[in-house]
Amino acid sequence: MKDPRSSVPSEVESGWVFSWFLRLGVVYLVVALLAGAFDVSYILRHHVRYPFGDQWIWLARLYERGFWRGFTSQYNEHRLIVPGVFYYADYRYFGSRNTLLAIVSLLFQLGCGALLIVPLWRSTEVWKPLRCFFAGFVAMTVLWFIQAEDLFYPYQLQISCANFGILAAMHLFARLASRRKERVGRLAGLWVAVFACAFWATFSFGHGILIWPVLLALGMAARFSKRELLMIAAVFACAASLYFIQYQKPAGSASPLESLRQPSRVVQYAVLLIGLPLFGAGAPDVSVMSHAGLYATAATGVVLALLMLARFALAKPGERQAFEYIYCAMLATNLGAAVLAALSRGNFPLEQALSGRYAPMPLIFWISLIALTTIHLCRAEARGGVGRVMWCGLLAAASAVMLPAQFTMGHYMAYRARNQAAAALSMAVGTPDAPRIREEMAPPALVAFVDRNGVRLLGHSLFADAGLQWLGSRVTDHFQPAGGGACLGAVDSLNPVAGSTTPGVRLAGWAWDVRGHRAARRVWVTDAEGMIRGLGQTGEERPDVAGAYKDKAMAESGWVAYSRTPVPGTPFTVLAEVGDGRSVCPIGQRAAGN
Repeated sequence: MKDPRSSVPSEVESGWVFSWFLRLGVVYLVVALLAGAFDVSYILRHHVRYPFGDQWIWLARLYERGFWRGFTSQYNEHRLIVPGVFYYADYRYFGSRNTLLAIVSLLFQLGCGALLIVPLWRSTEVWKPLRCFFAGFVAMTVLWFIQAEDLFYPYQLQISCANFGILAAMHLFARLASRRKERVGRLAGLWVAVFACAFWATFSFGHGILIWPVLLALGMAARFSKRELLMIAAVFACAASLYFIQYQKPAGSASPLESLRQPSRVVQYAVLLIGLPLFGAGAPDVSVMSHAGLYATAATGVVLALLMLARFALAKPGERQAFEYIYCAMLATNLGAAVLAALSRGNFPLEQALSGRYAPMPLIFWISLIALTTIHLCRAEARGGVGRVMWCGLLAAASAVMLPAQFTMGHYMAYRARNQAAAALSMAVGTPDAPRIREEMAPPALVAFVDRNGVRLLGHSLFADAGLQWLGSRVTDHFQPAGGGACLGAVDSLNPVAGSTTPGVRLAGWAWDVRGHRAARRVWVTDAEGMIRGLGQTGEERPDVAGAYKDKAMAESGWVAYSRTPVPGTPFTVLAEVGDGRSVCPIGQRAAGN
């Protein structure tokens, strides 16, 4: 029901403050959207291109257990059936370069942002400039690189996939609540859509199953009929039965009863997880004495959320509006997720609560809490006041706090993507660099198992590279010598590849295309006979080179290469591919075994 105070003309809205802040809000929103567009572009350019971590396990189970059992298997405490559709499509039909997963992950993330903005944007009670500031704040937050693990490792789309399902279900349920007096038959389509979205969330990530008790509680609060409540309970029972069939407690996880023996630790873990955006992802120190202010802020947010949930529960059905169903449901779901995580992580260090991959859940919690606070503030100042103006400033300031993470984490994740590409290159050349493969992908034996089976299914290796077909042929068969002074560069190191079953070396250095004024396209490694033995990638960071030549463009002129080893003691020659890709220029020589 619309608050009658919202129809009273506001002194602030009729004066210059409203006009100026509306302009500022629009400018802020445009800047936030442009920043978001840049973030999306950066993620698409620098996300990891090969499977990582549990993604290799998921692929291995497809071959070990068969297609259906691989899809429906339990992964830790999760059922990844919905994300599995996208994993398989990327692997089978899109070259397994994570491109499809990165796009889908971003669509889910942006979809969550839109579903969080819409309820407040539609509320006529909210001051118009504040709508713009809130929308800009959400646009910045959903792409905040504090959750870089989820954005740059596309396998992690499972969390945003579940969040999208939960939000979509809540939007549909809010429509049901507003039309609860209509006959059930007329609402059949809405009920089916709500349950479909709830199943989507349940079988996307572990916390998705919490949507069912939340739906049941919302139905009771909205005074749904017994028939409707029984229907929700029956579908809930069906979903839970499917979820927990052959369920096993994940190895290393504590049982809830074990964790409850240390209630203070459970509370601290849950508060840490909710306060992750305040503490920062991966913060090493989680002691209460060192961060009393942050703990107090996070605990205050939890208490405020509980008060808002209590207010919602005690309100009469006709007094609740659609946005309250949505934002309160998100508060309840994410508080529940924090508690469940705390109960199942009793055997893990407290610092694990601040893992960046968990960030989407507390971020949605805080966005929902801010949305409800914004609406209540606007109700309180329906006739004017400075609180709304100050709130606009706080939202803009909160966005500014996010900027450092965009630079530091963006730079770090691009570095990790290059490292993974280099590890993949060692596989492609046939000299697996075991330590780097283990760090940037998974245990080498697991990677090799998936790749061997993938060759049979896909018809090619996951590490196929266009240049591999030239290994063992003469470099002069493919390139012509570049003219004098066409390139600059050096071979700075040559080391044997540790743990490789095939003798090989890892080389590193820098290469610069002088005429093109850019880093070389790639590098090639030849033996004394001019036969191509290896290849490398460019784009590695070399600030020392840029400083020496006083040219910032040379900051990414570094390269890493892998090569099979010919007769020990014979020299390697490294050539930089320059110009239009049809000529090469020598940049250095090293001897194998030296």
